[in-house]
Amino acid sequence: MSTRIDPRPWQWAYPRLVTSDIERLAQLEQAVIEWCDHESYIAQKGMSEMPPHDPNLNPSDEDAIQAQYEDFQSQQELAIIAKEEFLISQITSLYRVIELRRKRLFEHFTEFDGLDASEIKKIENRFQAVCGRSINDVLHAAEVDELRMLNNAIKHHGAVTKQLANNYPGWIEGAPFSKLSETFKRISSVIPVYFKDLAEQLQSSIPYSL
Repeated sequence: MSTRIDPRPWQWAYPRLVTSDIERLAQLEQAVIEWCDHESYIAQKGMSEMPPHDPNLNPSDEDAIQAQYEDFQSQQELAIIAKEEFLISQITSLYRVIELRRKRLFEHFTEFDGLDASEIKKIENRFQAVCGRSINDVLHAAEVDELRMLNNAIKHHGAVTKQLANNYPGWIEGAPFSKLSETFKRISSVIPVYFKDLAEQLQSSIPYSL
């Protein structure tokens, strides 16, 4: 069997790379949510400061006031929609980080070139073949699997799926997606640990040369 370069630095360096990816997503989330909340606040403030109905106003002035009120309403609705859509995209972006970083790990440790980052069954089978155990034994594999199911539900169904609801508490089949920011924080916090353990398990199963 051919030997490989010492892969041990990946045990500590790779989680740092993943952490940097997650931090960039979190920083972007903070900026976008702050902007959306600010726009919503300005719109709500504008509506609250609109003058009360005055029966003595002429029709043109009344129409102008109504138009301004509707503008504030639209501003608030767009801010809310933008926030919701962004939080959905954060989930899919986070899972994409996992797919791409995991693919790179497998290519490095197992010389499994040409692996499609989204082909989870091939990844599971490759890990089983190399390590002699299920990839579900990796620390926090459950959270990564939950994220995978949530990502699939977002991309292909537009609502919580039966698979997600049956496997992970807190999700209700057919319900719209909610608490996505909390879900992002909860799952992203354990992903570096997942990658550290994944790298260690792959490394321990493959010989290397010093």
